Amino acid sequence: IRFRNSFDFFSLKKNVFLKTFFFSE
Repeated sequence: IRFRNSFDFFSLKKNVFLKTFFFSE
């Protein structure tokens, strides 16, 4: 469960990163 939670956190962080990247473009 902890691993999955960490994965979700990473996925969310990645999503935010992509959003920032597209908005910056």
